[in-house]
Amino acid sequence: MPKEPDTRPKRKVAAVRSGRARIDDNPIWTAADFARAKPAAEVLPAGLVAVLPKRKPGQRGPQKSPTKELVSIRVNREVLDHFRASGPRWQTRMNEVLASAMQAGVGARVSSKSRAALVGAPSLKKRKSG
Repeated sequence: MPKEPDTRPKRKVAAVRSGRARIDDNPIWTAADFARAKPAAEVLPAGLVAVLPKRKPGQRGPQKSPTKELVSIRVNREVLDHFRASGPRWQTRMNEVLASAMQAGVGARVSSKSRAALVGAPSLKKRKSG
């Protein structure tokens, strides 16, 4: 009878051969193992199953922070360049600036002087098309 090829990952095989790991520490599942597997609800205690999340495979759990909404807005190039230049998480920082402006009582209608003060940029006037 021919020997079955070793289907374990090469790193696992190397770790076993060097003595850093044992095969029974974390055995590789075979097709037969998967065929014998049963749903968690059939093998776990009912009390544990009751507290497990009821999600479909691939479905995300609840967000830990408040849900944000995807929007599309037009922003001056200078403002966008400023935030992007600040590195990763620039959108989070932009959201924080908008949130602090909202908490400061800045309404929907803001004068151009107030707007420039909030952004920290010079007054941004409409450009004449030439």
